[in-house]
Amino acid sequence: MTDIPVKRKRVTSDILSFTNANVIVSNHNNDKLKQIEALVNKLEFEKSSLETKIQCENISHKLVLEEKVKTISNLIESKAECQKRAVYHKERYDEATKTLAKMKEKHNSVANELRESLASYRTQVDELQDALDEQADELSKSKFSENDKTREMSSQIDNLNLIVNNMRQAVQEKSNKIQQGLQREQELTDKINNLEQQLNNTSSYPTNPQAYQHLETQYQSISKRALDLESDNVKLVRDLKHYKDISQNIELLREEKNSLTQQLTKVSEIRETNFQLEVENIKLKAERAAWASFMESQPEFNSQTPESIIYNLTKQAEEAKYFKKSIEQYQLQVRDQLDVIRGLEDHMDDLKKTAVRNEYLHATDQSARDILIKNADSLKRHINILEGQLAMYDQEEMFAADQNNYDQVKTQRTQQLEELLRDHENRLMLQAQELAQIKIKNASELPPVQVNNGPYEKLESGVRLSKLLSELVDKQDNLIQNLQEKTINESLLQRQINSAQEQIEQMTRSIENQEQQIHILTPVIPTTTTSPASPIIDKEELSTVEQTTSESQTIPEESNVRILTFMDNPASKDLAVRTSLLERLKKENADLLGQITSTVAESDLVTVPKATISNLEANNQELKSALQSREKRIQRLHSIWEAKVNETSFQIRQLLGYNVIFRNDGVTRLESILVDPTELAFIVKIGDTHDESEKGMLRMVGSQKEHYMEQLEDIYRVYIIQDRNIPAFLSAAAQEFYVNAKQEQQQQQQQAMVLPEDETDYMEEEQIEDDEALEPYDEDTRLHVGQEDDEPFTVESQQIEVTPIMESDEETFITESQQIETIPMIESDDGEMIEHDEYTEEEEEDDNELIISSEIVKEDSESITYEYEYEEEEEEEEEEEEEEEEEEEEEEEEEEEEEINEEQNEA
Repeated sequence: MTDIPVKRKRVTSDILSFTNANVIVSNHNNDKLKQIEALVNKLEFEKSSLETKIQCENISHKLVLEEKVKTISNLIESKAECQKRAVYHKERYDEATKTLAKMKEKHNSVANELRESLASYRTQVDELQDALDEQADELSKSKFSENDKTREMSSQIDNLNLIVNNMRQAVQEKSNKIQQGLQREQELTDKINNLEQQLNNTSSYPTNPQAYQHLETQYQSISKRALDLESDNVKLVRDLKHYKDISQNIELLREEKNSLTQQLTKVSEIRETNFQLEVENIKLKAERAAWASFMESQPEFNSQTPESIIYNLTKQAEEAKYFKKSIEQYQLQVRDQLDVIRGLEDHMDDLKKTAVRNEYLHATDQSARDILIKNADSLKRHINILEGQLAMYDQEEMFAADQNNYDQVKTQRTQQLEELLRDHENRLMLQAQELAQIKIKNASELPPVQVNNGPYEKLESGVRLSKLLSELVDKQDNLIQNLQEKTINESLLQRQINSAQEQIEQMTRSIENQEQQIHILTPVIPTTTTSPASPIIDKEELSTVEQTTSESQTIPEESNVRILTFMDNPASKDLAVRTSLLERLKKENADLLGQITSTVAESDLVTVPKATISNLEANNQELKSALQSREKRIQRLHSIWEAKVNETSFQIRQLLGYNVIFRNDGVTRLESILVDPTELAFIVKIGDTHDESEKGMLRMVGSQKEHYMEQLEDIYRVYIIQDRNIPAFLSAAAQEFYVNAKQEQQQQQQQAMVLPEDETDYMEEEQIEDDEALEPYDEDTRLHVGQEDDEPFTVESQQIEVTPIMESDEETFITESQQIETIPMIESDDGEMIEHDEYTEEEEEDDNELIISSEIVKEDSESITYEYEYEEEEEEEEEEEEEEEEEEEEEEEEEEEEEINEEQNEA
């Protein structure tokens, strides 16, 4: 490649002087040649630049291709590795899903076992609570009785102590009197001795009759006094003996009191031990009942021995322990996997950081390349412009040389511009070098990224699976915590639910009663067409009118009364104003109480106004009265429902021939009225839904169940084994029992034929009466109606025309059959036997009338319920009056007892 002159030589005066002669000669040709040479030079320059560009582009293209080939190979390798990893993770995922399914099954089984155990524990707790309540009631009763006895004993002891103190005081007074009498007796004896001495002395003196008489009178009075004192002394001795005997009795009473106190302590200890034993016995009974119910609920245990049952239960417990241990091991494995996954996630984070750094460096390099490319383009454009300008300057110089008009200023200007270009080129080169050095420094300053190999060997599952496992573990922990919290709160919530259910039942009953009263009180309004003469009522007035029935005012004479009131009446406005004022006052009162409690928080005493205390006391009394009335009402409702339940059970017994006994565990016991319940009884358990009803359970219990099983074997095969229908089996069994009872009755009648004539006549009369009430068993119908508990089922043949008669004493219908004929019988929908005959149009009309009358009876039944409720209210009032009378009688009895006690104390 030839060297292309980058810059043309400068035109000087020497060159111009050398070329002046030739230019003048060949001016025109030289111009053309110069133009052609300039064009050729341009073309060569462009050719060289294009060749350099092509070479650069080829080199860059090759480099790009090599990079793309490398990236494609890396992508293929990464794709293969990703596919291998995906297959590996898929296998691990499948294994993990299987383990998760097993874990879920185990978890569900453990959860079900826990739920069952919780349910059993709850039942045990309820039973124990009931037993504890009963024991508490018994303890309270025993404590009350002991307190009463101790009070009686203490009152008796106090009375005896008072009597003893009174007797001691009397003894002391009498002993004082005796001492005074003895002292007086000594004084009198001294006086007598003195007088005797005086008498002896007077014998020596001359006699004085008056003095002698005076002495005799004194002597007589003294002797009488001595006799009186002796008699008093004898009486006092007797009293002393009596009081000594009484004191001995008091000591005996004290000894008896001490012995009784010792016996009371022993009795209290015995009662405590008895209470502990009863509690233990109740616990054992509850456990026994729970085990019995558990054994009955699982018929598999009936064919097993107790040892095998215990072995199976212990085996299940050991399996449960083993499962728990395995669950813990699985949890540890899951935790280890989670740790490994966390390490992988950290490794992935490091890789992401390095990738971000590399992307940043790549972006900086790319930006530098873009800047250099733009600079190169701009320089190329600048070079092209400068070349064009130089060509123009050359042409102008040539023209100026031809015309001898050379401008030195332009030459200087061009020289300056060339110098500026050189300066700019040098600066650009320096800047490019500085940028390259800065990039090299940045590349050298960045730390060498060393990517450590992650723990791929320990990996057993992918990131998604790790997330799922972590979520499952968290959910499991949360579920366990929730279960613990729920078990703690469930006991409290159960009590609240029970109370709420009772309140809801009471509210529903009250609402039903109110609806019945409203339905009774609101008559049917006939629909009438609006005539033009009828008064027109505004829409606003119609909107304000509300038809409300007064529930509080029950009028027995006019039950179809409706009271219409306006919504915007003055009474309602006044009531609204008063209620708003009352609520405002309540809020103010509450705020004042809060302020008082906040100000007097440190002290125990709080100053409350008397009005609030009186209001609170009034509210308390009202609540107490309402509670008492509600308790009475609940007791009455319980009694009413017990009576209704007894009536329904009696009706079921009369209709089906079975005594139905419902148990708390969902099992019903059926006892036939024709068979002794100790000999045979049916235990039935049927599901709640329709699908579960086919999976019922039937058991025969009793001492003679094998005998009756042989008797009912055919029915059992047909209805239980083939059809799987328990109701059909029970009805067929009732029929068989009736047939057997009838046969036994006939055998007894045949045996009675052997009796004497008098007895046979008597038995024949009874048999005629029984035959009038009974009919022979019909194999086609197989329907019987039970009259009494111990009597067999009987079927009464009736005509179509039946006259029902209501007795005054008993609420039963008695049908009078005018004719007794053998007419075929059919079954009705209600299970009664109805005689069949030709059905005429008149009978059809009669049936329609009967249907209409039944609808009327339904409407009348609602009014009857209202009357029944009114009667219930009257009964409640009567009961309240009776209770008040009983309370008054009890108060009178208490007053009489107090008077008797006061009289005894006075005595």
